[in-house]
Amino acid sequence: MFQEYQLGFGNPHMLWLLLLLIPMWWIGLRSLAGLGTFRQILALLLRTLVFALLILALAETSWNRRTERMTVIYLLDQSDSVPRAEREQMLRYVYNSVEQHRNGTREDKAAVIVFGSNARIESPPYPGQLPLIDRIESGTDLKTDGTSLEAA
Repeated sequence: MFQEYQLGFGNPHMLWLLLLLIPMWWIGLRSLAGLGTFRQILALLLRTLVFALLILALAETSWNRRTERMTVIYLLDQSDSVPRAEREQMLRYVYNSVEQHRNGTREDKAAVIVFGSNARIESPPYPGQLPLIDRIESGTDLKTDGTSLEAA
């Protein structure tokens, strides 16, 4: 399975501020001279760490993981405007699609969200075959008097 880790920056131009470490060290070496060598270096290292972390936060640093793994989320309209036969056909389509296209070696996942006026997660992202064969289980909590794709 392919996985790649990358360091990313939302505002990479902020990294130029790290150049301010040079005058910070130059001034620090002079102003902290009375502390002794060990304490002077320790103080400068701590200042550098805090300053660098602040700059990395301003640069919106992120650690990204890229993978070939795929998660597919199926949205099923279960409102009263959709005939019952079509709703059952949707379930069969989802079940067959997951069975046919899911790549188990990549650990692909599939999920199902049903919606009407509100939405419910029927099946969260799951790496195996979905347990949807003949009926929706969250039917009691689902309001079917309207269609709200936004809720899904």
